Amino acid sequence: MTLSKRPSLDSLFSAGSSSLETFDQGPSPSIATIDSQLGLPVAPNDPSPCPSTSSNAGLHDQKPARYIDPAQSSVVQVCEVPGLYYLPQLIDEEAERQMLKLVAESNLFCGGTKNQMMFFSNPILTPMKDDDVFPTCRSFTHSFLNWPTFLVELIDQLPTLIQAANPGNLDQLNDAVFDPHKAHLPWQIIINLYRPLEGITRHVDLLDRFDDVIIGISLGSSAVMDFERDVDGIVERVYLEHGSGYILSRASRFSWKHGISANQSYDILVDSSNGTERMVQRCRSRVSITIRRLREGGELVGHAEH
Repeated sequence: MTLSKRPSLDSLFSAGSSSLETFDQGPSPSIATIDSQLGLPVAPNDPSPCPSTSSNAGLHDQKPARYIDPAQSSVVQVCEVPGLYYLPQLIDEEAERQMLKLVAESNLFCGGTKNQMMFFSNPILTPMKDDDVFPTCRSFTHSFLNWPTFLVELIDQLPTLIQAANPGNLDQLNDAVFDPHKAHLPWQIIINLYRPLEGITRHVDLLDRFDDVIIGISLGSSAVMDFERDVDGIVERVYLEHGSGYILSRASRFSWKHGISANQSYDILVDSSNGTERMVQRCRSRVSITIRRLREGGELVGHAEH
C-alpha cells in the first residue's frame, strides 16, 4: 500500500458559497458496485438504491460534522477531542480498491448474512538473538491462523503507513502500538459492514480488554463519527473520508464515547477551512477495520465485545 495525495473535493465545498446544498459522497473506488462486489443483496431493478430523505428527523438539530480537506494536511490532531488523530489519506485509492476486492474474495460477510468478523493473533515466544536491539524484551512472533492475508499485511505495514502520514509527529503513537515491550500482546482486528442507514451506539472500547491505542480505517464509503465526552455530554463530530484512518489515544480513548448515528440518510458537514456547510447523502455501504491489541488476560472468554 502506498500513500498519495487526493484532489480537493471542490464539488463538495465550493469557495464562497453560503447556502446549504445536497451532494452525494463523490467518486470513490469500486463504489458503484460495492454491494455486488461484496456479494450483498440489492433491491430488484435498482442496483444502487439511495435512502429517501424521510429518515432525517432532527438532522438540522445536530451539530455539523467537521470536514477536513485531505489536500490541506495528511494528519490532523483534533484539538476538541484530545488524543484523537485523523489521517484523511492513510490509504491511497488503489490500495483501498484492492482491499475491497480482497474483502469480497474472502467472503467475510457471507453474502450479506453477517456484518462482522473478528480475528485474533497468537503470540509465540521465540529464542533471543545475540544481536537483539532490545535485549531486555522477550521476543515474540505472532501466529495469524485463519487470518486473510491482506489483514496480516495491513498489520505489518501499519508502522510505515502511520510514519509516512506525518514523519516525526506520530512517533509516540507508533511507539504506543508497536513498542517491543507490547510484543506479547495479541492483535485483534474487527471488520464491520455498515449499510447506508446503519450505525453503532456510542461507546468506549472495553478498558479492561483492549490496550491504550485504537486504530480505525474506513473503506468504500465515508461516515460521520460522533464523539461524546463522558463528563458533560459535549459532542464533537468528524467526517471520516473513505480511505482515511483515525487513532484514538489518551482522553479520546478513555474519556470519550465514539459511534455513528443510525437512521439518517444525510449528514451536515462544515468545512474546517472556511466554515461552508454542506449536506452529504449516505448512499453506500461502508467497511470499517478496527485494529487494537488485547491487554493481559483480555483474550479470556466472558468479555462483551464492541
